[in-house]
Amino acid sequence: MHWARIPEATFVPGIRILLALHAWFGRGVFRIALWPVVLWYALTRPTARQASLEYLERLGRTGDGRTPPPTFASVLRHFEAFAETLLDTLLVWGGRVDALRYERRGAEVLARATASGRGAVVITAHVGNFELCQVLATRHNSRRVNVLMHTGNTARFNALLERQRLADRVCLIPVEDLAPQSAALLAARVDAGELVAIAGDRLPVSGAAPVLVTPFLGAPAAFPVGPYVLAAVLGCPLVALFATRRGAAYVISAELLAERVVLPRERRQAAARPLLEHFVRLLEAECRAAPLGWFNFYPFWGSPPDRR
Repeated sequence: MHWARIPEATFVPGIRILLALHAWFGRGVFRIALWPVVLWYALTRPTARQASLEYLERLGRTGDGRTPPPTFASVLRHFEAFAETLLDTLLVWGGRVDALRYERRGAEVLARATASGRGAVVITAHVGNFELCQVLATRHNSRRVNVLMHTGNTARFNALLERQRLADRVCLIPVEDLAPQSAALLAARVDAGELVAIAGDRLPVSGAAPVLVTPFLGAPAAFPVGPYVLAAVLGCPLVALFATRRGAAYVISAELLAERVVLPRERRQAAARPLLEHFVRLLEAECRAAPLGWFNFYPFWGSPPDRR
């Protein structure tokens, strides 16, 4: 099953109730109230449940023996970690970044990459809380972030965020609306010093878009080539950026993948492979450091599914 075909599970009134409990009584009561929701989700979403089990099993095979076992209890903890991340996302967009603890590693990487005044392409993944990175980028670097994302199966949650989103500092660009002229728009924004963010761990919605298969946690998995092509077209640095929760605090880490991406047309995929594999190794390291922080709850491994 392609991830974009999975229907949205957001129940806005329930989220509002949980947010109110958090506001009134704190995170402890929020967690208690969350567990019936997590149990219901685990029992009624077999695709997500099986995807979590497969991820935990592969992580255990390639880890150091300290990762959670692939059991139903671990799946519940995995879903609970995802729900807490959604809470943190709402807190971040509500202007309550200071309610979260975080540590920045490699902050100088993005500063050096954009020292010339131009922006950069930031590649991330569905691990941890990238929204925290977006807000901190606007706060510390005063750079607007343009986020390329598929919004078809997150419409209700995105609508919930819209009341709080820093619209003047973070611009969501639905990938469904991208057209050939979009490249000129993004180039102009990079020239103005803005950042363009894109996920590197989701297959393209379009079946015509290229992918590469590479080992991830010990088994072949398909990853999109699009982020590297985008960086090549825009002629700017490519930076990997993650924010994973480790214990009570988030660790935000950045690493430069390339000062400038060059992909000759006749061997574009071959030239992109070293960059893609570098990103995948970084993603593996983040998963091992925060084993319950990866949130791709759909069949991830194997041959690319039908993406028509």
